[in-house]
Amino acid sequence: MRRTPGSPASRALQGWCAAVAACSALVGAVVLVGAWALDLSWLAVMKRSTALCFLLAGASLWLLGEPTAPRRTRAVVDGAAGLMATIAAVALARDLAGADPAARMAPLTALCFLFLAFSLLSVDRAAVFPTGQRLAVTVGFLGILMVAFWAYGARTIPLPVGRVPEAAPLIGALFIALGIALTMVRPGRGASGILVQDTAGGMVARFGLPGTAAGSLLVGALGLAGERAGLYGHESSVALTTVANLSLFSALVWFLAVRLHRTDAQRLAVESQLRRVNAELEERVEARTHALADSESRYRRVIEESPTGILIHQGEHDSVIRFVNPAGLRMFGHTEAAQMLGRPMLDYIAPGGRDLVRERISARLRNALPPGLIQVEVLRADGSHFWINAAATVVDWEGRPATLVSFVDVSEQRRLEAAEREAESLRAVTRLANAAAHEINNPLTVVGGNIHLLAAKLDGRPELRRYIDRALRGVQSIAEMISHMTRVTRLSTLTSLDTAGMSILDLRGSSRPPESEGTSAPAAAPPAAPGEPPRPL
Repeated sequence: MRRTPGSPASRALQGWCAAVAACSALVGAVVLVGAWALDLSWLAVMKRSTALCFLLAGASLWLLGEPTAPRRTRAVVDGAAGLMATIAAVALARDLAGADPAARMAPLTALCFLFLAFSLLSVDRAAVFPTGQRLAVTVGFLGILMVAFWAYGARTIPLPVGRVPEAAPLIGALFIALGIALTMVRPGRGASGILVQDTAGGMVARFGLPGTAAGSLLVGALGLAGERAGLYGHESSVALTTVANLSLFSALVWFLAVRLHRTDAQRLAVESQLRRVNAELEERVEARTHALADSESRYRRVIEESPTGILIHQGEHDSVIRFVNPAGLRMFGHTEAAQMLGRPMLDYIAPGGRDLVRERISARLRNALPPGLIQVEVLRADGSHFWINAAATVVDWEGRPATLVSFVDVSEQRRLEAAEREAESLRAVTRLANAAAHEINNPLTVVGGNIHLLAAKLDGRPELRRYIDRALRGVQSIAEMISHMTRVTRLSTLTSLDTAGMSILDLRGSSRPPESEGTSAPAAAPPAAPGEPPRPL
C-alpha cells in the first residue's frame, strides 16, 4: 500500500488501513500455517475457513490501498472477495442445514465475512460504494457485540445468529478493525468525508465516536465486575451503570462543547478582523473609485475641450473610426460624432496619401514604426482639402489594439511658409535688380553724354536733329526705368495670410517711397539744351 499526499487525518487513516490489512493477513496466515500445517493446538481455536477469510480480507484491503488500482489488481480483489463470500455463504447454509457447530464457522462470523465481501466489491464503484460503507460499519458493530458478549461472560447471543465464536476477542477485534478500515479506505469519500475535514463536525466525529464506544464498553464491564464481586446487587449495578454512562456522556459532551466554543471564538475573532479589513478595503476601493471617476472626468474634459483633434481608429487594413473629439469633428466639417463613427479612416485621406497611411497603420500595429510626426493631406466633409500634422500611438480599445491619433490643422502654417518663400524670391529679385541697375547706369551715362556731344557738333544740321532727340528720349526712358529699379529696396509688409492677391507684384508701386522719405537713387538727368555740355547721368 502506497501512501498518498493529503491532510494529516487522511494520512493517518491510510496508515490505519495498511496496518489493519497487514494484521488481518498475518493472523490468517499464522493460524493456517501454525494450527493446521504445523499442528499447533493452541492456535486451533480459530477455524481454517475463518483464518482463510481473514487472509483474503487482509490481502484484498492491502491491494486496494492504491487510490487508482490497476485493472489486474481490481480483478484479483474481486476474485478474493467472491471466494470469501462463497465460504461465508456455504457456512451459513450448513448452519441452516443443522451441521455440527464444532466443525463449521460460527453464523455471526460468517455473516460478518459476507458483509465484508460485499464491502470490498463496492470500493471504487460509485453506485454501491455508500452501501458497502454501511455494511462495513455493521461489521464493526457486530465485532463490538462479539467482544462485549465475551467480556461479559455470555456465550450465546439471543439472536438467530446463534453462539459466540470461541476466539471471540481476536475475531471481534479484527472485525472492528476491518470495519473501520473498509469505511475509511477512501478518505474524504462517503461516510469518511466528515472525519478528514477541519470543521466542527469533523472534530465531533473524531473525538466523539471513539470516546462513546470505548467508554460504554468500559462502564458496562466495570458494572458487571462489581456485581459479580458481590459489591452490590443487580439493581444497584444497573443504577450505577446508568449514572456512569450519563456522567461519561456528559463529560464527553462538555469536552466537545469546550472545543467547539474555542473554535467558534477563534472563528468570531477572525470574522471580526475580516470585517474590519473588509471595511478598510471597501473604503479604499470607494476612495480609489472616486479618484478614478474624477481622473476619468478630468481626462474626458481635457479630451473634449482640447483644441487638438483626437481620433481613434481600429483595424489594420480596413481601419474604422471608433472615437473622435469635438475639435476633430470641427476640423473635418462635421457636427455630430455619429457622422464619423463607423466610417473607414481612409475615406478622410486624400487619394495621393492613402497608400502611405495604410502602410503606416499596419507598421504601427506591428510595433515596427518608431514614434514621429507625419504631415498628410486630408479631406473635409464637403470635399475640400487641408493639411494636418499627426502623431499616432497604439492603445487598447474594448480589448483589441487600436490606433490613437492626435492632429492639428497646419494649412495656415503651410500658407505662411509659401508666402515667406515667395517673399524671399522677391527679395532675391530686388537684389538682382539693384545690381543690374548699377551695372547698366554707368554705360548709359556714357551713351547719354556722347549723344549730347554729338548733338552739339551737329547743331548746324537740322535734318539730323530729330534722330538725336529720339535717341535722347530712349536714353531718358532707360534712365527712368533704372531709377525705379534702384528705388526697390524693400517689399511691402505682408499684413494678411491670404496671398491670393500677390500673384502679380507691381515693383513700381511697392518701391515708391512715402512723401516724407527721400529717394534712394538719383533720377536720370534731363536732356541738355543745344549748345550745352552734356549732363552726367
